[in-house]
Amino acid sequence: MRRLKFRWLIFLLSILSCSNFKPGLRKTIINSRIENLQEAIDSLLSDSLLARANVGVKVISVKTGKTLYARNAHRLFNPASNMKLLTTATSLSVLKPDYRFKTIVYGDGQLSNGIMEGSLYIKGFGDPSLTTEDLISIAKRLKRQGILRITGNLIADDTYFDNIRLGEGWMWDEKPRKYSARIGALSVNENSISIFLKPGKKAKDPLYTEFDPKTEFVLFQNYGMSGSQDSVEVDRIFAQGKNIIVVRGIISVTNPGRYYTRNLEDPPMYTATLFKECLEKEGINLDGIIQLGKLQEEKVFKLAIHYSKPLFEILYYMEKESSNFVAEQLLKTIGASVKGEPGTSKKGLEAIEEFLMTIGILPDRYKGADGSGLSRYNLISPSDIVTLLKYMYRDFELQPEYTSLLPIGGIDGTLKNRMHTIQRKVRAKTGTMRGVSCLSGYVVTSDSEVLAFSMMMNNYLGRAESIQKIQDEIVYLLATFSRKKKPRN
Repeated sequence: MRRLKFRWLIFLLSILSCSNFKPGLRKTIINSRIENLQEAIDSLLSDSLLARANVGVKVISVKTGKTLYARNAHRLFNPASNMKLLTTATSLSVLKPDYRFKTIVYGDGQLSNGIMEGSLYIKGFGDPSLTTEDLISIAKRLKRQGILRITGNLIADDTYFDNIRLGEGWMWDEKPRKYSARIGALSVNENSISIFLKPGKKAKDPLYTEFDPKTEFVLFQNYGMSGSQDSVEVDRIFAQGKNIIVVRGIISVTNPGRYYTRNLEDPPMYTATLFKECLEKEGINLDGIIQLGKLQEEKVFKLAIHYSKPLFEILYYMEKESSNFVAEQLLKTIGASVKGEPGTSKKGLEAIEEFLMTIGILPDRYKGADGSGLSRYNLISPSDIVTLLKYMYRDFELQPEYTSLLPIGGIDGTLKNRMHTIQRKVRAKTGTMRGVSCLSGYVVTSDSEVLAFSMMMNNYLGRAESIQKIQDEIVYLLATFSRKKKPRN
């Protein structure tokens, strides 16, 4: 019996000695597979579309930190909206996921028989999610307190931030689109307005128009008409302190109608004007005027406080939809929280710099100009983006929130229409401007190994969609990569 057991032991040892379980042989096989992966990525990056472009790529294993692929990984690139990865990480670290923005309404006079003898103040603290509906809710609360008339003025306090409305390096000729909405501590509806245009029943009929929200703050000039083609232009100009929406061109009579969104100048006055209109709808009349000002806390008392949704929910919207406005509001809020009021982009960038230094990204290795990535002055390397991704994935406190905020390949956000063959295997942030296409995030391999990656393509000619297809093919290679020997059929 002992002799039989001994023979079985010798047999098993001989099998193991000839198998792939040899450490050296296993390492050789794994290295060979990584080399095949690298060759496949090199082949994709040799596409003629990228022949004269600047390309940087870095891929690492989150668990081990070892590099699977690198090309120009330490060079500096414009990251476009990949800058939001930095803003989001710092926001979660500094403010925490449950942080709530506030908007406060104050009064400075006595209330008697429904009349408040004095002025009303509305002060913003950077809430990027405040809406017309929120202002209506505040107005209803004031009415429940018995306020029916205000003898003084409505004063908009925007001083929690500075009064610089654009990010550093934003293009002077940017069109008035939502992606370049103005920044302000007292803001509403992302400082934009929605316009619906619909043709008439026959050619040369004027266009039907509808605004959301309806407000006297915006003037409207409609030169559009119905016709046989679609060639319409919707512009927003700012003249003599007035926001004017100008419509020119033609909309086909067969067109069911189209929505347009345009940003507006002067956020605090926009918010205050909407608030006054909400008060009037609730039967609260204002005798005075709307003006900008700074309240003196010792001379006023609180009438109502509105709290936003938790920061996590706001970040979810920001990352999924790539909202530049939310990112810039957050940047100044971080600045005010860490460096003191008023919140400025510079203070926010200093706070991001301090956070990045704690994870080993030194300030002499990158350039931050804004929080959203709209600026052409931003510069960072794929290597440093991957360092951030690795750190956030390993952070027990913030990892669940951070990874869940990112668009999911083939499912939602800016990746909804990409990577359908590897649905739910990729969570990543896009970044697109003219001549810039970036993609950074996480992908899980066929071995369930999580990889962090960053791909940055700058200074290319042609359409971004063509570059994105190359990125998607590289991500597909990563998602289907395996270190293990594939089983025989």
